[in-house]
Amino acid sequence: MNSIGPDDVYPLVLLGGGHSHALWIKHWQQLDAKNPLKAIRPLLISENSNSPYSGMLPGLLSGDYTYDDCHIDLVYLCKKSNCDFLQGNCISIKRIEHPQFETLYRLDFKPNEQNETAFIYCEKLSINIGSQPTSLAVNNDSLHSNKTSWKVKPISQFYNNWQRLQEALNTAKAEDPIDKLLEKPIISIIGAGAAGVEIACAIKLAQKNCTVQLLSKSKQPLPNFSIKLQQLCLQRLQRLGILFVGEHRATEDASDFTIVCTQSSAPLWLENCDLDLSETGFICVDKNLETSLPNVFAVGDCAHFMPQPLAKAGVFAVRQVDTLFHNMCLQRSPDSSALTLIPFKPQTNFLSIINMGNHYALAQRGRWSLSGFLPWRYKHYIDEKFMAQFK
Repeated sequence: MNSIGPDDVYPLVLLGGGHSHALWIKHWQQLDAKNPLKAIRPLLISENSNSPYSGMLPGLLSGDYTYDDCHIDLVYLCKKSNCDFLQGNCISIKRIEHPQFETLYRLDFKPNEQNETAFIYCEKLSINIGSQPTSLAVNNDSLHSNKTSWKVKPISQFYNNWQRLQEALNTAKAEDPIDKLLEKPIISIIGAGAAGVEIACAIKLAQKNCTVQLLSKSKQPLPNFSIKLQQLCLQRLQRLGILFVGEHRATEDASDFTIVCTQSSAPLWLENCDLDLSETGFICVDKNLETSLPNVFAVGDCAHFMPQPLAKAGVFAVRQVDTLFHNMCLQRSPDSSALTLIPFKPQTNFLSIINMGNHYALAQRGRWSLSGFLPWRYKHYIDEKFMAQFK
């Protein structure tokens, strides 16, 4: 172990290609050329080379956006920003004691399409690997099974399945027995939060011949929003021909295809790490976004912010970037009190915009709410502006 030298260790590693890390790399790109940090090449490890922007997923499903419109090319971004990129799945994080390094970590991962395990060493690490819906059913990849179930996350996997289904629905022939199922299938979306509502609307607009139903254990859609917004949502669902089933408890239904958009759960492999986790398996972080391991940070949906509960919303992932960048790049020095970690201060109220298709959206911030074209137009502007910085 003592044979590990500085050339074998990455000073800065970003694990996961989520919104926070994409913006972190943009911050790195914008550092002054004379900044001593520029001598470092950070490493980004991501399962996918293209990172989907979740805010535009409904528009991608309904045909408003193309694949390139709402995906960040991580390879191009890293190359442009003097960062290294490695594609693979992390399976464990372990702390290593070493006399040369204040902190040293070993990341074991599986490079894509390879069975063997590889590893890298790093001094500082940030984790931004997202979350996934709680599983309610066994996934089945067969398009011709009457019990096909998909999770909406990971988005890349879900979108691949959606493309296959789209192709099958668009080419189905009634005289072919195997395609009888695809004549007018029933598609159920489980979970009527913002994501479930948006997905249901997008699918109905993309496949008007399908029967789309939105199933929820809550009495109304958008249970965490105002009564007014819930009523507006119901009206819009009815206008689109989407059946809402509230207080739905059954695990079985008559659906041909089920899409799970329920409450988030943490990736299971985190249990193989030397990290403190919350009761629900998310990574515990303090006010500085630092985990129980020194110089290891976590942001976005995979993190559990201990000072106060935060919604699993992209707005927090984006706003955490400034704090993360400062704290990761900080050169800790015993003789300099000015070099200190800075805390993340989440906003108390934030704007939520729900895309319900055909240039119509619902918006809410605190007690204020609005519906119609204007919220959709503003969301479109925000999304386009966010993505433009990566093109």
